[in-house]
Amino acid sequence: MNAAGEGAASAADATTFATVPDSPAVTVDAITTNSFDAHWVAAADNGGSALTGYTVWIKTEISLPAADDLGIFVDATVTSHSFVGLNRGTSYTVFVAAVNAIGQSNFDNGSFTLVTLPSAPTAPTQLVFSQELDSNQNRDIARVAFQFDPHSDAANGGATVTSYTLYVAPQEATDLDNPIWKSHTISEGEPAFDGRVFTLLGAEFHSDSNKVWVTASNKAGESVRSVAWDNALWLCPKCAVCDVKCYGRTGNNKICPLPTDLYCSA
Repeated sequence: MNAAGEGAASAADATTFATVPDSPAVTVDAITTNSFDAHWVAAADNGGSALTGYTVWIKTEISLPAADDLGIFVDATVTSHSFVGLNRGTSYTVFVAAVNAIGQSNFDNGSFTLVTLPSAPTAPTQLVFSQELDSNQNRDIARVAFQFDPHSDAANGGATVTSYTLYVAPQEATDLDNPIWKSHTISEGEPAFDGRVFTLLGAEFHSDSNKVWVTASNKAGESVRSVAWDNALWLCPKCAVCDVKCYGRTGNNKICPLPTDLYCSA
């Protein structure tokens, strides 16, 4: 204002100050037993300043990266990162922050995600051993049923169960880790897989008295042994010709003269 009067008001200052960018949205895929890929999509608002890159952190606990947690800085054109050499069965949290000239974005619920790598399944439970004759009444059949919920993450280790394996060993055996006791495996897609029942013939037994156990497997590996069914007795019928006990085992036993594939102990 002067002697001539008050002048027109000046225009408001329209200067806009840049801020940190919005948080990127993070997802993971390609999960294996020791690796996974992280992907992110930048938010639409870069804070008014061009992005210079992203910082990526991986942690084994759910806590925000501290100032001294060194992350992996990648160029602004990069929107994924592969993590390898990790530990199976371990949970990891991935954080991603967008960076511009002002600083890095804040962490919100979309800027980090938790991933747990698969581990081997838990052991099957509640084994039941039973024995019966086949439809021709000329061969003993044994069955081993067991319980396992392949759809439970607590049981399947976080990965699809692909097979169950039956082991049969003489009751007196102590070297249960010996692979020779492996009897046979039922795989995903076989009828017995969903029924969770093994069918055994005499040739799969090593003694009159046996112990049997079952394991489950996924892509991370094989479970520990189930609790064994002890003293699974192989009770065979007598041979109608030689009138002695017939076994489904080889060894020193001779072939029964009946038109069957039973073996006689005499």
